[in-house]
Amino acid sequence: MRTHSSRYSQEEIIRCAWLYYQQDYNQEEIARRLGMSRARVVRLLKEARTRGLVQIRINAAVDLFEREEAVQQRYHACQLRRVRLVPTVTDEDEQRRLVAHELPSLLTLGYGDIIAVSWGRTLSYALDLLPAQPALRLTVVSALGGIQGGTHTANPYDVAFRLGQRLHARAVYTLQAPALVRDPETAALLLREESLQETLALAARAQVALFSGGDLSDSSTLERLNAISREERLWLRAKGAVGDLLCHFLDRQGRVIDLEGRLTTVALPLLALKAIPERICLAAGGAKQEIVLAMLRGGFITTLITDEATADYLLSQEPGAASFEQRC
Repeated sequence: MRTHSSRYSQEEIIRCAWLYYQQDYNQEEIARRLGMSRARVVRLLKEARTRGLVQIRINAAVDLFEREEAVQQRYHACQLRRVRLVPTVTDEDEQRRLVAHELPSLLTLGYGDIIAVSWGRTLSYALDLLPAQPALRLTVVSALGGIQGGTHTANPYDVAFRLGQRLHARAVYTLQAPALVRDPETAALLLREESLQETLALAARAQVALFSGGDLSDSSTLERLNAISREERLWLRAKGAVGDLLCHFLDRQGRVIDLEGRLTTVALPLLALKAIPERICLAAGGAKQEIVLAMLRGGFITTLITDEATADYLLSQEPGAASFEQRC
């Protein structure tokens, strides 16, 4: 029969547990208050659980964890390896902040890593939460061109520089070109620029990609920033596009839409994105659900941070069976 240690009195154990679990004292504070070492506090708390004096119950979070596992399993064949869910809230800005808050715990970087980054408000919020890592000698590179008139949250130049400053990266590279070009001749000239080719080649060598997905709803960010016109947005919708990934427009199956020369994307090609080992997508909200599904079906996401409602939508859909080569 299992016996309890006689080294600790019942009163001592209960007092320690009460301070920790009921009064929210940390272990150092309890040690000072009770005049004992922190190691003894740790042993007393462990003894409280062993004796059954403390029972830890997890209620609301269990369903969240189960849905994370369900989404990961459903889209495992699409290369999805990790899912982190946050509660769905009505305030869009608060929703972005909740998603952003999860990035630091999921972003693992190694010495000399290259990080390819896009832009977006959710990603911008996440930057301020990341710890400096100067010892890693990181490199940050924009994965797509800029948006004329874009704010600091919606411009890859600013996002890349802010990320570089936050991480204390050794170098930051940006694509000195617009993300979308209407004139085919201008686009051809830009894509032949040696500096642009070198930056794209560097992005293709990244170990980590950070991105979101753009929707084509009436409140589309690309239209709001005049990167595309209303007519172009409606034309893209008519062609089956549900949103964009690095300004490459995708249909519901994750296939790239042929822009027929009306627009040219200046960004990391999606085949190159697919070769980056860790591809972290931060996206939430009802307007993003279709593009998140498309990115998953295309095999572009390895780690997804999103909200519960989007998870429920993903669980109501099928992963799709088309090969990645067919999609790109």
